Amino acid sequence: MSSAILEKAKRRKTDSENKAKQGQGVVLPQENNSVVKISVDNILQSRFQPRISIDQKKLHELAKTIERDGLLQPIPVFMKNGEYTLIAGHRRLEAHKLLGRDKIDAIIVDFIDNQKLASMAIIENLQREELNIIELAMQYKSLLNEGIFTTQRELADSIGKAFPDVSKTLSILKLSDKILNDIKKNNTIKDLKIIDTIRKIPNDKDAFEFYNWIKKENPSRKEVDFEYKEMFNKKKKKINEKNYVVSHRSDDKIIFEVDYADIDEKSITEIKKQIANIIKKLDMSN
Repeated sequence: MSSAILEKAKRRKTDSENKAKQGQGVVLPQENNSVVKISVDNILQSRFQPRISIDQKKLHELAKTIERDGLLQPIPVFMKNGEYTLIAGHRRLEAHKLLGRDKIDAIIVDFIDNQKLASMAIIENLQREELNIIELAMQYKSLLNEGIFTTQRELADSIGKAFPDVSKTLSILKLSDKILNDIKKNNTIKDLKIIDTIRKIPNDKDAFEFYNWIKKENPSRKEVDFEYKEMFNKKKKKINEKNYVVSHRSDDKIIFEVDYADIDEKSITEIKKQIANIIKKLDMSN
């Protein structure tokens, strides 16, 4: 193979790697491939942009890549009433501002509806795998609340995700604010299945202790599932052994004392059933 062919193949590989670094690869509807230069100050952020925070270290790395190799793929925008709105490429735009550049290469898309705009913004972040899972859940919820998507299934189909994944992602917002804020700030746990297991723990105190154990030990899914089942069995055993005692009994009255500390609503229901069975047995013996 000639050196010229090898050099050409090497350049293609380098371009491909740099595109990956710049987080590019979203397929967009467009009329042509003409590129225009637009002032960075004239580009509005999309209200559907799911990113809440940007990793500054990675933003500086991206800026260095663009400064060295140039912008390998222009950002897509659409124009309405003389204003440009960003469709995808939020980090590329911010990197240009960081470099002090006045203009950025862009491709103008003639028309795009709200659903397509929202799904493209989400897809771009998912492709880079940099979107915090809590931020993603909040964005899903926002799009549903605003009526951009009427159902979870419609949202899932639009972004190419399985419906159960979208449903589980939304359900993690039921976690306590303490856990949600920590995951959002520190991106401590990224595995949706593990986070969903934490969500299943009804008591906030137990859930937070379990969450801290996961943060510290970094266990596998199998280990998390095992510990969760162990915790559930211990709680069940505790209910059976020590949560209530008969404190007073007379010919016409039985008084039970119940310790409600660290007992969730489901467990309280179980205790009531057990007490009812005791009373029933006492009635039968009389």
